[in-house]
Amino acid sequence: MRICGRPCRGPNFQSMTSTTTVAASSGSRIGTATVGYGGLEHYGSCALLRSLVALPQQRGHGYGEAITRQLLTQAARGGANTVYLLTDSATSFFERFGFAKVDRATAPAAILQTRQAASLCPASAALLAKIVQG
Repeated sequence: MRICGRPCRGPNFQSMTSTTTVAASSGSRIGTATVGYGGLEHYGSCALLRSLVALPQQRGHGYGEAITRQLLTQAARGGANTVYLLTDSATSFFERFGFAKVDRATAPAAILQTRQAASLCPASAALLAKIVQG
């Protein structure tokens, strides 16, 4: 499955209890509408944030930021010390949350062995990390 061009399935995405999928909704008097999605995969003391997307018609309203904050909170509550992500187009967005580029050689093996790091994301994609618990 793909949402806005982002892969949304994998062995640890939606199929294992260590994964969190977030669907943000915008409430109104009439009802709710899905505004975006994000995924979080836990790997011991680290986590991988992935497939974060605000739907095209919902962009520019802060929903991507809200989804990111929620996933970072969930990562910390789930025991992750560091959250990683790969991106080829949104580095500046994630830097606003305190993510910083890191060399792939410094990432934990669990992150490097994910489908995202090993095959789905191009080698040119930036690897970013954020410490969420000290």
